[in-house]
Amino acid sequence: MTAQPWAAPFVRLFAQQSEGVEPHARLKTEPEDFQVTEQRIEEFSGSGEHLCLYIEKRGQNTRWVADQLAAQLGLQEKAVGYAGLKDRHAVTRQWFSLPLADENLLKNVQIEGVRLLDSQRHSRKLRPGDLSGNQFALRLRNLEGDREQLQHRLQRVVEQGFPNFFGAQRFGRKGDNVEQALDLNRRRRLLRHRNKGIYLSAARSWMFNRFLADRIECGDWPQLCAAKDITGPLWGRGRPPEDATFAAQEAELPGRFPELANLLEHSGLGQDRRTLRLQPQLQWRVEGNDLHLSFCLPPGSYATALIDQLLIARTADEPQGDENAG
Repeated sequence: MTAQPWAAPFVRLFAQQSEGVEPHARLKTEPEDFQVTEQRIEEFSGSGEHLCLYIEKRGQNTRWVADQLAAQLGLQEKAVGYAGLKDRHAVTRQWFSLPLADENLLKNVQIEGVRLLDSQRHSRKLRPGDLSGNQFALRLRNLEGDREQLQHRLQRVVEQGFPNFFGAQRFGRKGDNVEQALDLNRRRRLLRHRNKGIYLSAARSWMFNRFLADRIECGDWPQLCAAKDITGPLWGRGRPPEDATFAAQEAELPGRFPELANLLEHSGLGQDRRTLRLQPQLQWRVEGNDLHLSFCLPPGSYATALIDQLLIARTADEPQGDENAG
């Protein structure tokens, strides 16, 4: 297979030639600059063996909080449930579930950067995807550059939406998760590796991003804007639906990226779909040199994918894994 550039494919849709300086700002200067609130998909049953905790965390990632809860309450790590992963360098609010009968045991739990907001009984463990979306409230500081261009892009997102790319976090700190997946697979070590799921997700996400970037570069964005919920492939065993909007282009993917397609088809993953375009109800305001954004995204979508269409965001932290799309 010809070597591929495995950096995450991405296209800046609204970038235009301008005599002004490209808009740019600082993101995540403080954890409070990136706030995420999980939206529940269903009401809690009010009874059952699982105690659901509504937790606000600051400067901690979801998996670490889950591990701390398990360790301090004497539970197995896999017994703690949550609906999605949330950013570490942020203030986020989300639900965790525990198979815990005695709520008084919580009095002895102390986790740095964590505050309990509410608790509810439920009949089952929370699982990934048990949420309707995430509400974001962001503050980007030290805004510089062409503000007229920024205003134009904000309005374009309102009118047209933005491409639903997987964010850079999906591809690892060094952006090499896809190459890691291929290398481990060549040595027949991937399916036994502890990070198998992370690497397979990166490979699948790369193919989706490549497909979406191709659609934009080929001039298909107006077609995406003209219809709702056009989807693209999350590659795996099987074939995309024949009535897919871009069925012919999807059918070409295995021939273009045979090693990657073969890896995904033989890893136990089945074909799935992901929306190519999102159109959130975006609100914004500029206060001095700070840009404030508010919007809601469905599970699995990235706030950074929206931000990257607006301006160049310099972040205080490097990608720490897939922690902002839960």
